[in-house]
Amino acid sequence: MPSTLRATSITPIHLARRLTAPLGAAICAALIATACATQPAAVVTTVPLPESGPRLTVGTDPGAPPSSTATPEPTPRALVVATADELVGTRYRYGGNSPKSGFDCSGFVHWVYSRQGIELPRTTRGLTTAGTRVPARRAELLPGDLLLFAGAGTRISHVAIYVGDGRIIHASSGQHAVRYDDLDSPRGRWFRSHVVSARRVIPAGRTAAAPPNGPPHSDAVAER
Repeated sequence: MPSTLRATSITPIHLARRLTAPLGAAICAALIATACATQPAAVVTTVPLPESGPRLTVGTDPGAPPSSTATPEPTPRALVVATADELVGTRYRYGGNSPKSGFDCSGFVHWVYSRQGIELPRTTRGLTTAGTRVPARRAELLPGDLLLFAGAGTRISHVAIYVGDGRIIHASSGQHAVRYDDLDSPRGRWFRSHVVSARRVIPAGRTAAAPPNGPPHSDAVAER
């Protein structure tokens, strides 16, 4: 049986579509490639940190001044110890009550505390009732506490300021000056064996009334 061939007619419209389809795809691809090639690259700029001056931190307003850490106010005890320390080396003088004239032991204590607005009795005998009594044991003492000593007999003859770490500062008649002494040293043995009372005058709800001006008590000659 002879085969029958069926002619298919190709119109101009079909021909145009077949020719333009591949061309359109090629043009689109070229346009996309061109757009990608001309896209500007991102620019990253690094800024070095300054070597000095204030630095900004996250959450800091650039217009605000640099923050500063507040320095805590010194405590009354620290001020007393610092004031006493400034007088180290001041000469000892019986009856003295100023850096210019020199100090005896109670005059030294009186002057140091008066600089902090705390008025204490001028004599060692008067200091036996100043503030409140505390145990005269190292574990119980605080810087600024007063230690009272008795030489011969039971009469109070010397006073010193406890500064902490087993040390006292006082006007020493034997060493002729304001000085520190370590209670654990050989010299400190006398103070350890002769301490009779400790008084706490910081903080004080009230100030002790100063006695009338007059010469120091006679037992001051036993000062150490």
